[in-house]
Amino acid sequence: MAQVLVNAEFEFPGAQVWELLRDFGNLSWIPGNENFQVNIEGDGPGMVRQIVMGDAPGVREELYERDDDERRITYGVTDNNPLPCTNYRATMIISDDGPKKAKLAWSSTFDPRDCSEAEAVAAVEGFYAMLLESIRATLGRM
Repeated sequence: MAQVLVNAEFEFPGAQVWELLRDFGNLSWIPGNENFQVNIEGDGPGMVRQIVMGDAPGVREELYERDDDERRITYGVTDNNPLPCTNYRATMIISDDGPKKAKLAWSSTFDPRDCSEAEAVAAVEGFYAMLLESIRATLGRM
């Protein structure tokens, strides 16, 4: 099983970062969101979001845990992962790093699919890098 851990710093309060990321059904911060639809089933842990773009099968993700006190969210991709991996499970933890600074630890485990472990890790790390920049940009507009 492969693993990725990315630590990111933000020039925003932890509470603000958490407010954006804790809403599993809100993907307005993801680049290209105007080109896909998000369908939600349920609420809270156990809820599923399906990200549909055109006629392609939708990516299905399930929320496993959300802890507001610890600012932790754990989710997995259950169907149609666009990344080269299966059994993908990720955790995001937001912590304060001063009055107007936050840290995000984003970790995941997965099995590479149709590629080497190094290629799968590089794909996940690249995906996280793109999403982290989008999170920063969205926070800057709030």
